[in-house]
Amino acid sequence: MKKLIPFIILILIFGCKNSSENKTEIVKELDFNKHLTDQINYPLKKLNLKPITELKSKTLRIWKFPGGGAAFEQMIEFNKAKSELIFHSYLLEEYENYAELSKLNFSKIVNDAKLKNELNSVISNSDFINTKNSDEYCKPFIGCADLFLIEFTDGKIITKFTISHDIEKCVNPKAENAKRIFKIVNQILNKYSR
Repeated sequence: MKKLIPFIILILIFGCKNSSENKTEIVKELDFNKHLTDQINYPLKKLNLKPITELKSKTLRIWKFPGGGAAFEQMIEFNKAKSELIFHSYLLEEYENYAELSKLNFSKIVNDAKLKNELNSVISNSDFINTKNSDEYCKPFIGCADLFLIEFTDGKIITKFTISHDIEKCVNPKAENAKRIFKIVNQILNKYSR
């Protein structure tokens, strides 16, 4: 035991010395919203949709990234001017050639006036454009859970933020817009998913 203690001290000294020499390494933090934005390039192309940056009317897109490694993802798009709500489900690129999964590729027009009115109410809220990621309002959820990327444009300004399941129990009043979207999204997913 007495011989082990000096050995551990030497390792710590040299370990600390080596780590201080590595200070010149550049470590980039993961910009999670940018990563998710990159993830939607394939489905945009597949669904024949323009990126949110190219849209000129008030449009809300809600992208669902399922936790646990699903073969598909989903997206809800609300265009205020057209009062159009569409639910898209699509296979991830690596699962495109699996015929047994093809039924997961679909788009469905949602003709639910109540849901459209609720979405319109959320995006018409003047604070909506300032909504932040849900983990800035509440304690973040750590685990394998669904994550939602919200994109909104009014034709001039674009906002993007993420919502996770931690938002459900959040008591921060600034999280109300995110909570409302989360509730509406779950209503749509429960009713229109196959």
